[in-house]
Amino acid sequence: MNVRKRLRDQAEAGKQAGMTLAANAKPDKVAMLRALLVSSDGTATIDDATADLAAEFTDGGKWRGTVCRSLAVAGIIDRVAVVKSDRPSRHRGYVTRWRICDRRKAALLLSRLVAAMDSRLSTAATLATAISETPTVAAAGASVQNSLPGFQERNFSMGLLTDILAAGGFGGDAFSNTWNSTQAADEFAPLPAGEYVCHADKGELRNARKGTPGYCLTFKVIEGDLTGRLVWLDLFLTPAALPMAKRDLLKLGIDSPEKMEQPLPAGIRCKVKVGLRRNDSGNETNRVVRFDAVGIDAPTVDPFAPADDSPTTDKLEGGGDES
Repeated sequence: MNVRKRLRDQAEAGKQAGMTLAANAKPDKVAMLRALLVSSDGTATIDDATADLAAEFTDGGKWRGTVCRSLAVAGIIDRVAVVKSDRPSRHRGYVTRWRICDRRKAALLLSRLVAAMDSRLSTAATLATAISETPTVAAAGASVQNSLPGFQERNFSMGLLTDILAAGGFGGDAFSNTWNSTQAADEFAPLPAGEYVCHADKGELRNARKGTPGYCLTFKVIEGDLTGRLVWLDLFLTPAALPMAKRDLLKLGIDSPEKMEQPLPAGIRCKVKVGLRRNDSGNETNRVVRFDAVGIDAPTVDPFAPADDSPTTDKLEGGGDES
């Protein structure tokens, strides 16, 4: 009887330990880190722009402010803007756009969270197997397995690398040779201080961490070895800062408050002076010292677009002019 009770207690302890590890691993945080690390511009949006984090959406979604709060405190991400959601159930409600500011920390934390999930599965599976092999406590073993419904099957039914590569048309010796000859990329470092030719890529209304209203400009480098890299400029819309904000917004043709709610015209070429500073976590980041708009670049021509003299675009059937 004592042995049976002890094994039941072990089963319950395993269940509780698994649930605790699952809570600490925070799958939402894992998903957010993965989204940021693979994002082309290092940003991602999440439902956290509310004071009521317990509220739910009609499709079952939930606010996730606590996911980002700890990442921001750790200096891993920084809030860029509050934007309108594209999810139908959110009815264009507000969500927050975050950007990654320390890729190394993000990658390390992600690996730890995933390792914690692996450890939980390994511990729970080992305990469940040991208990299920003892006939007197089969029910207790079942309770451990039921505490992780389908988790092992869903997340760890890994395919063979050869099958995955073959599906993409890249496998065998070609991949092995490429792997061996490829050098691992360096971590993204801030842009060196200096002047860059950029496009004014995007502008978004935002609230800073303490609620200060502002407008965030994203500049994309378009010339040189650092083409494609991004830098940001926050323009604050407080009475004290508005003269400087208006000065910079006018450079981009934003001459009324309503235009701040519209997308920026494409192709605005700017000369952007970039400097360096250290944030509260001691990490070195870029800052835009100043910028000047110097012209408008024509959009890239689509090589597959119809020719300008195509009869299907110039004239209607029958030879009449378009009306």
